[in-house]
Amino acid sequence: MPGRNIIWCQTSDASQVSAIAGQDYSHVILSALHMHNDGGTYSLYLNDTALPDVGQDYWDAVASLQAAGVTVTALLGGAGNGTWQCVTDDLQQAANVLVAAMDSPYNLQGFDLDWETSPAYSATTIGNLTNAIVAGNSAAIVTHAPVPGLLSTYDQAFWNLVGDNLAWINVQWYGDSTLRDDYANFVSGQTSGAAVSPNKVVCGATVMPQGGVGYTPLCTLMKWIVDLQSKYSDFGGVAGWEFTQTIGSTDPKVANWNTCIQAALGGSTTCVACS
Repeated sequence: MPGRNIIWCQTSDASQVSAIAGQDYSHVILSALHMHNDGGTYSLYLNDTALPDVGQDYWDAVASLQAAGVTVTALLGGAGNGTWQCVTDDLQQAANVLVAAMDSPYNLQGFDLDWETSPAYSATTIGNLTNAIVAGNSAAIVTHAPVPGLLSTYDQAFWNLVGDNLAWINVQWYGDSTLRDDYANFVSGQTSGAAVSPNKVVCGATVMPQGGVGYTPLCTLMKWIVDLQSKYSDFGGVAGWEFTQTIGSTDPKVANWNTCIQAALGGSTTCVACS
């Protein structure tokens, strides 16, 4: 079975979420949720908008994707400040707020945890949050989106803590020229001392060149995906950052990201943009 074809989508615009419909993505991760401490009470924001103030048309677009079989979760954290201080100060309240966002009208199916800001990263804290979310809703799909420098923290003690509550990891291997070797080192246990099922390891990639992060040309990436899929029958898949950059693009390698990645996951190194 081909790996997951995941796309992050950084927007509060319902029309941009609706534009995902009919594409080849199996999973959409809305970006990004941030947690605020409002006088001791935690609240969630989607980018700069308080979650209750996000229009119903946005959640209707999410529901349409879900009705078509697409799993829709939301990234928590990223570059926005405040979230991980909230989690560190009151982990249970943070988990409760997230679990509530799985109910109507939002109906999120889980969360992609991305710790990139202060306070200092804690594998125990993010592991405990993972467990608390699943304890609050057993159907929650909890993933992580670590930068490669954090992969050494996914050691045996960490996996003993989270077990199967952590569904998989979307590793930000953006522009990694040694992706295949780094993937092999991580799943084999060389990186962290703990072997990890390939099904739990997804390759994150950028859909186009952009400031501050690396980029692997699509046609090269497709070849590497085919290699990984051939080596690991339970290869976890690919996650692209991010969908709105593909809308209206005149670059066929950007505009056709979804179909080209799907082709690679199916074993092909060619697509409409790569011959």
